Amino acid sequence: MLPFHGQCDLDQSGPSEACYEMQANDEILESLIDKSSRLKLMHLNTQSMLSTFNEFALTVNKYPLDVITLSETWMKSNKDRLEYVSLPGFSKEFRNRDNVKGGGVGAYIRDNIKYKRRKDIENTQADIEHLWLEIQGKNKPSKLLLGNFYRSEAMHRPSAWLDKFEDLNGCIIAQWDGLLVLTGDMNFDLLGIPDAPRWRYISLLDTLNVKQIIDKRTRTTRSSRTLLDHIIINDPSKITSHGVNRAVLNAPLRRCCVTRPPAPGMDNETIHNLQSQRDKLRREAHQSNSESSWSAFRQLRNKMKSAIHKARKAFMEKALPSNKSKEVWRMVHRVLHPCQQSLRFDPDKLNLHFATARRTLDVESTNQDELFQFIRGLTDKEGAFHLESATQREGPLTLKQLRTDCSTGPDQLPARFVKLVARYLASSLTTIINNRISKLYFPHAWKLARISPIPNVDTPVSEDHLRPVSILPVLCKVFEKLVASQMTDFCTRESLLKDTISSFRKGHSTSTVLLGIRDDLFSAMKRKEVTLMVLADFSKAVDTFCFKTVITKLHHLGFSKYVLEWLANYLCGRRHYVQIGDRKSSPVLSEFGIPQGSSLGPMLFNLYVADLQDILPPTIKSFQYADDTTLAVLHY
Repeated sequence: MLPFHGQCDLDQSGPSEACYEMQANDEILESLIDKSSRLKLMHLNTQSMLSTFNEFALTVNKYPLDVITLSETWMKSNKDRLEYVSLPGFSKEFRNRDNVKGGGVGAYIRDNIKYKRRKDIENTQADIEHLWLEIQGKNKPSKLLLGNFYRSEAMHRPSAWLDKFEDLNGCIIAQWDGLLVLTGDMNFDLLGIPDAPRWRYISLLDTLNVKQIIDKRTRTTRSSRTLLDHIIINDPSKITSHGVNRAVLNAPLRRCCVTRPPAPGMDNETIHNLQSQRDKLRREAHQSNSESSWSAFRQLRNKMKSAIHKARKAFMEKALPSNKSKEVWRMVHRVLHPCQQSLRFDPDKLNLHFATARRTLDVESTNQDELFQFIRGLTDKEGAFHLESATQREGPLTLKQLRTDCSTGPDQLPARFVKLVARYLASSLTTIINNRISKLYFPHAWKLARISPIPNVDTPVSEDHLRPVSILPVLCKVFEKLVASQMTDFCTRESLLKDTISSFRKGHSTSTVLLGIRDDLFSAMKRKEVTLMVLADFSKAVDTFCFKTVITKLHHLGFSKYVLEWLANYLCGRRHYVQIGDRKSSPVLSEFGIPQGSSLGPMLFNLYVADLQDILPPTIKSFQYADDTTLAVLHY
């Protein structure tokens, strides 16, 4: 636990000078990397997460740690502060002091590790600072109960705290049959002069039949070397190796490679070099313990902190003045929401929810054969829309327009790779697409979607708080874009979409719909008229999309039976699965709705709701943007 010392207080200016320093040699670092199947834990006494979080994040990104426990976080239950200390690839748990300065405990847990917070244990002795996590292993014997403590000398006398510590852990050890690990700042110096509280603490550990495994100093100042941060375990045989405050537990887990981008603006060679020089100077200072060595270390450390601050500032200054609104908003979201908390939902249950939540209407699902039979009974209108074969020019052009920053679909084929071979692939792909159009068939393999759940709220606790965004195969997007382009041209030529429908259309946006509403309101005010408005947000409008209804509407709009049969094949037989991190659900059949994230879906949805204005009285005007609709009663 901990491949580096817990805390260094090198100046007298207080906790803002707390730092996280690398102390392991190359052998220890290599041992962490080699033990990829083991659970690697770290404990750190932070003394203010906020003041040193940037350096902490850089350090954590270096090493393959799984669980990081923290003491003296000095955090409050403030939403913005908790978001600021989020780490990509990790979930976080904190127990904060909200009414008293200082203190606090916390933990970071890698996203692919299953755990649950044991607040029932925390409530047993609620007046001491401790946080408990139960971590699942590969099998029952490898399960782990992890407790993290902080003993404040100002708030708890040693004897009173030890009484509570004994009562709490005595009950846990009597009932828990797995691995037990206790970490934290106990504030008993095991390297100092023996006193009564320390002897009682050591005796208590013997009584509980647990062992404190750290034997080197964990906190260093210019005048002292102390061992205040401890790691305690009930089965030392489960420790395969341990260093300064570091232990690798023999609790095998199924692992996957989790990569994270560097912190914004921190992927800087200058900063990396300064980190290496800082670590070297600190090791030299510990070895020589001379004032000149410590002074050189402090100067370089402060220089590195200044470089980090300047790098972040330069990154933001470069992004915010951009004339591309997308880049500006990306920066704003990155600052306001550094990273999202990982979702703790069961993928299979969530996938079933997405599939069944679409059956909110009293409408029976329609299979493909029934749709074909219904379509064949229709009569084409004069000048009905037909799909044309894609030209050899359209194929490569569409391939080149693919975004390379989008997620990879269930085919595991990145768009970046497809674009690299676009000119070699275009001819064959265009031939395949034209063949599928002529045979009224959409490839079955391209009907599988990987759903990425996106939260609608900051802290989702229910399945209804998540929006299912479908990630489709990359070649499927090419097919859909070619069809959507022809449909868009037809709708524009025939004026099928009114100007008050502003979603998913070139030259339209939220600004156009707001300007339309504003102009009508001002016109009514000038005529001294009152405007009544109803603002509606259709819940799960895209997910409750009924296939037979949309086929009927498209026929009325002038789509030929030929196109309708192809669309029926496109809509029916779709399947999807949910993926959260490295956990996947089993695929299920989708009987309603269109995939959110498809290229053809937005056009179909606009046509699906295009007739709303037609059924309203002339005095009521509708303004539509996706599933948000505003009805305005004019001339009132």
